[in-house]
Amino acid sequence: MLAVLAVAEIGAAGYVIHNNHAPKSAAAAPARVHPLPTFTSTAGSAPATGSPSLGIEGTSASQPAAQPVIAFLGDDWTAGTGASGKAQRFTTMVCTQIGAVEKNFGVNGTGYAKSSGDGGPYESRVAAIVAADPQMVVVSGGRNDNVDSPATAAAHARALFTTLHTELPDALLVAVAPFWGDSDLPPSMVSLANAVKRGVTAAGGTYLDVPDPIHGHPSFMADLADPNDQGYAAIAAALTPQLQPLLPS
Repeated sequence: MLAVLAVAEIGAAGYVIHNNHAPKSAAAAPARVHPLPTFTSTAGSAPATGSPSLGIEGTSASQPAAQPVIAFLGDDWTAGTGASGKAQRFTTMVCTQIGAVEKNFGVNGTGYAKSSGDGGPYESRVAAIVAADPQMVVVSGGRNDNVDSPATAAAHARALFTTLHTELPDALLVAVAPFWGDSDLPPSMVSLANAVKRGVTAAGGTYLDVPDPIHGHPSFMADLADPNDQGYAAIAAALTPQLQPLLPS
C-alpha cells in the first residue's frame, strides 16, 4: 500500500509540474476570426446600356430635382428700389426661402398702364417672361398707376392676364393686391385692386389679397415712395406662406 501511494503522488506531482510549465499562449490564444467578404454596391450606377439610373419621379438618382422658376413682374418695389442690395429684394428673399429660381422683371416707374423712361407698361415685358419659361408668374405693384384713370389701368390689367394665360397656358398666374406703403390706400388703388382680381381670376389665376405689411410702419420706408430692407423683409414674410403652397409639387 505504501508503494502504491508513493507512485500515485509522484504521478500527480509530475502532472502539476507539466501544466505549470505549459506556454501561456496556448491557453490564452483567441479563436481565429475569418474576415467577412466585402461587396461593392451597384446602386445608382448606370446600367450597361449607358442610360442614367432613374430615381423617384423620373429624376436622376445622383441629381436633385430642378427648382421651379418664378417670374416676378412689377414696378419699383419688385425691382427692389430702396433696398441695400439685390439680396434684400422681397422677390429674392421669397425665392430663397421656398427654393425657387428668381426671374425679376421689375422696372422703376412702370405699372399696369404706366410707362416711364426706364420701360413700358407690364405688357411690354410679356415676351421676355415667356422666354424665361416660368412655372409661376407673380404680378405685383400698381402704385405708379395712381396717375392714370382707374378705367385705363383696369383695362390694361385685364389685357395683361389674358395675354399671359394665352402665351403661358401651363404657368400659374398670381396677382398680389397693390401695396401703397405706410399711409392709407387711395380710392384709385382700391379700384385697381378690384380690376386686378377680376383679370387674374378670369384667366384662371390666383389673387392674393394680402394686407399691406408696410401700412402704418413709416420706419419700413426708405423714402416717401419705396421700402427699405426692413420693409422688403416684411413683404417677403407676408408673401412666402401664400406662394409656397401654390408651387407645383
